[in-house]
Amino acid sequence: PEIDSPIGIYVDGVYLGRAVGAQFDLADLQRIEVLRGPQGTLFGRNAEAGAINFVTQGPSGVLDAHLESTFGDYGLKRVKATLDMPEFDGLSARLTVLHSERDGYVKNTTPGITLVVPAPFGPQTSTPTLGDDDTTAILFAVRYTNDALTVDYKFDFTDEITEAMPSQILGFDNTANGNFGVSIFAIQPSLGGTGTFGTSYRTAFPSLTSNDEFVVMGHALTVQYDLSDNLSIKSITAYRRDDEKGGFNFNENNLLQAPPFLGGTPGELMCLICSMPKRPQHQTSEELQLIGHDDKFDWIAGFFYYDEVGFQDNTTFTLREFTPIGPNTYTTGPLTAADYVNGSLDLAKNQSTAGYVHATVHVTDQLDISGGVRYSTDDRYAAYWIGPYATTGLQTSLSRDFSHTDWEATVTYKVMPDVNLYARIATGYVSGGVFHLVPYDPTTNTTYETGIKSDWLDHRDRLNIAIFEQDQTNIQVTSFSPGEGTFLSNGGNAHTYGVEVETSIEPITGLTLNGTLGYDHYPALLATSTTVTAPAVNASLGAEYVTPKFGYDMYGLFRIDAVYNSQYTYEEPPPLVNPALLAAAAIPEQWVVDARLSLVNIPIGVATGNISFWVKNLLDLHNLQYVSNFGLYVPGTFM
Repeated sequence: PEIDSPIGIYVDGVYLGRAVGAQFDLADLQRIEVLRGPQGTLFGRNAEAGAINFVTQGPSGVLDAHLESTFGDYGLKRVKATLDMPEFDGLSARLTVLHSERDGYVKNTTPGITLVVPAPFGPQTSTPTLGDDDTTAILFAVRYTNDALTVDYKFDFTDEITEAMPSQILGFDNTANGNFGVSIFAIQPSLGGTGTFGTSYRTAFPSLTSNDEFVVMGHALTVQYDLSDNLSIKSITAYRRDDEKGGFNFNENNLLQAPPFLGGTPGELMCLICSMPKRPQHQTSEELQLIGHDDKFDWIAGFFYYDEVGFQDNTTFTLREFTPIGPNTYTTGPLTAADYVNGSLDLAKNQSTAGYVHATVHVTDQLDISGGVRYSTDDRYAAYWIGPYATTGLQTSLSRDFSHTDWEATVTYKVMPDVNLYARIATGYVSGGVFHLVPYDPTTNTTYETGIKSDWLDHRDRLNIAIFEQDQTNIQVTSFSPGEGTFLSNGGNAHTYGVEVETSIEPITGLTLNGTLGYDHYPALLATSTTVTAPAVNASLGAEYVTPKFGYDMYGLFRIDAVYNSQYTYEEPPPLVNPALLAAAAIPEQWVVDARLSLVNIPIGVATGNISFWVKNLLDLHNLQYVSNFGLYVPGTFM
């Protein structure tokens, strides 16, 4: 709760303060709005790099029912049911319930091992597969309307039992910590343990990993009242909470026996670095907007308030032995302060307010000038304990206050009815704060963008081009090292630039081809690193064909999509110094292909249905996807 994301995540216009709060499967999603670059005014809360707004379905006011079932490999089962009620005296409602479950794609060769951990965590049992998921989600929406008033209430709930992407050890860095990790792995065969590592994808390995559970829920009340034909007032009031009950996160995924030189006795298991977090959080927000428009002038003025309380109990075992107490059952023993050296036990309280105004002037039929300004304040408080929670007193606390003004200006010129040229300058900022008693400064961003948005050939062809350049200051980088745990590094300033092209064309009736191409120049993540963490070139190709209708208005649909990235090194700091391991940590150049075949509008009595066959990762790639550096070892995950 001490660090904010540079990308603002919203659900129906409600800001989500924590990344875990976005760990949901919205049961009834209508669309996703992606806003690139700093959002200086609207969606401006911590939107230094952009914003994503998930918009859920509201009631239609017409009686309707939908049932959707999906079955696939890895035991995939997904059922979604929706009931839309007819409007009565201005009131309508919609309910959607979803359940989805899937086995993991990596087999655990040591399932059913129980690790007894003291409260508040409790016993943890290793799962049969790694990467499985079991999710139940609900969305309930109610709408009331009359001539001038619209009231929308939405409640969403997600309960997800899952695991992180399964990881395996790629190797060890050429450091004192890395060499120590090598010594522990080298002795495992003589102790009866496993010490497997390497950069090849594996489909099975031993693990003590147990399930995580994420419970996310939210209430949102949106009220809009039209004061006149040209003036409205709007309120978005929300309360959200999430509870992360982290399982035993066993990144090394080997059955390690405790060696004698660490005081281990025969039969004791151990982990090099493993963690188990509990992170509850709740937030309240209010946004009040005054919206006006006429033939020559559109504007919005708003006030935003946000209040958040988050707690974290993150036990991190380092070189910890687990004593056997029964068949396939081990205990960690009592939690001690040493279990929090690389972890954390902390409370964060964050409060933010902002005022903003944004306007568009229609200078002529061809020329629009838009601009806005947002003034934000952030009050950050963090308190830390020496763990564990049940036995400690307050260690210390620290507060910091920030304020910042962001602005945005855009000029749009309509060259032709469907061809627009534009130029934009925008600023954004992510609040500073306190992380593990270390204060850090805000990150700021100024972005310059120009381009064209155009439709051609009677809207059968679309071409959009954007050229951008941005300057960032005080980039905060998260790192980990044994003995210090997770810490922030100031990556300094960065200058990036790039170009993006998006096109689609309908060469014949029913066939649509689309593609994107992007080039981004990223600097190295840290001054001490020579690698970057994103591909320089990304692209996508897609094709969709809709057949002419045949009997009972049925039709077929086929779609194929391919996503490309150039080779890059996804290196999480601290930078690797082992040149062979650094080369192996490269995410390769690749095309990832998905496809879907559907038959639509199948008559089923008084109802209609659709049937689809789909495949993800059609080429069955298992390339490296993510790399970390834990000091004692370097784990990675594969697709």
